[in-house]
Amino acid sequence: MRYFSGVSGLLFLWLIIGHNVDAQISSGTADAEKPIAYKSYTGNDKVFIFYSHPGEKVKGSLRADAPYEGIFDFEWSVYNADFAIWSTPFKAETEVAFSAANNLDEGGYRVRVSNGSDIDTFLYAWVFIDNLMVDVEETIDGKVKPFKYTCDFLILNGAVYADSFFYYDPISNERIRLLNDYTFLWSSDNPDLIIPNSTRVLSPNTNYRPPFIDTWFVLTATDSFGMQDVDSVFYETIHVKSEFTMEFFDKKEEPQEYISAPNPTEDDAPLKVRFTNASINGYSFEWIFEDTTEADVFANELTEDVNYQPEYTYTFPEDYYPRLVAKSEEGCIDTFKVEEPIVILPSKLEVANVFSPNEDGTNDFFKPSFMSIKEFHIRIYSHTGNLVYKKDITDLYSWDGWNGNIMDSNRKAPSGVYYYVIEATGYDEERYNRGPYKGAVHLFRGRN
Repeated sequence: MRYFSGVSGLLFLWLIIGHNVDAQISSGTADAEKPIAYKSYTGNDKVFIFYSHPGEKVKGSLRADAPYEGIFDFEWSVYNADFAIWSTPFKAETEVAFSAANNLDEGGYRVRVSNGSDIDTFLYAWVFIDNLMVDVEETIDGKVKPFKYTCDFLILNGAVYADSFFYYDPISNERIRLLNDYTFLWSSDNPDLIIPNSTRVLSPNTNYRPPFIDTWFVLTATDSFGMQDVDSVFYETIHVKSEFTMEFFDKKEEPQEYISAPNPTEDDAPLKVRFTNASINGYSFEWIFEDTTEADVFANELTEDVNYQPEYTYTFPEDYYPRLVAKSEEGCIDTFKVEEPIVILPSKLEVANVFSPNEDGTNDFFKPSFMSIKEFHIRIYSHTGNLVYKKDITDLYSWDGWNGNIMDSNRKAPSGVYYYVIEATGYDEERYNRGPYKGAVHLFRGRN
């Protein structure tokens, strides 16, 4: 399917100059030129090349010039290779400075240049039409044939047809081949696609990582004379690329909202994660948030909505590798798994032994530093054994701590030593109820 315009056609002109080397044949419309040689003759002969695009009818043109300024006669003849003779002149011009022959078909041409006195010489030329052609295998509507691809591979088939040309030695009539080779390149309109062996394997060119977006594949060939031809084929993909991004819910700062996942991707429990599907050409999706063999936990969701943003809360301290299995409408499957795990940090609870609730913005609350704590219970007593504060908390991030007031009233507890009793449980089931979790804290207000 000639989706891209190509170039196919070469016109070769071979000029053999007679005994006067100053006379010459040239072509002002040639696309390229190349010198040629004979076994029985050495001269300054050249090949003149004309490109012919598909659908065009390009012909050759020659111009013969005399060896010096003046008035000359010109006679043009065509070579008959079957009988190795030159025909009677098909064009003659007298008393002119130069002569041109246009609309020339393939073949050999001779020009006799004379002035009736000191000049009588022959110039020779050959004309060829090059039909370089590139052909990519395709269906009638220009697509890759269905049996050339599966979920695992894609096969491209192409062919390049470089024309062959022959000229004849002007003395021996020996048939000589003009060498014409070509190079090729498989390319596409998909900048992210890597085509294996794009300049080495013409057919079959097999790709085991086919594109997951619709793609034009282009085959370009260039022959020895610089001429190009191009053909292309359209691949309507059945493949899918699975991918997603993550956001962590920021429970520590106000306003509490989703933020880009940090690096490294770790936090304490509970950690709520929002996933955004970035898959390409997916039809159905399986989100696998948790797949823990030791704990025998499997958490997943199925959806056909590519815009659905699932949320999942991780609680147990461990490393997690969420993944997304995407399936195309044709049944091809791709799985995306994070390279670096989501790390839920183990529980921790550390209690300070002093605080100063004087509203200076520094250490105004008695609150243990913590990580991944699921349940927290605290009781605080005066030195006389009176209960001055108690709290049962399931979300330590929502608790500011004890502000030094008695039982959440406006009465301020005086400076002094207070005794606390803490019972807490981590999301990893670690219990905190002994040792430093039953101790003393010094409330220091300073001088009023």
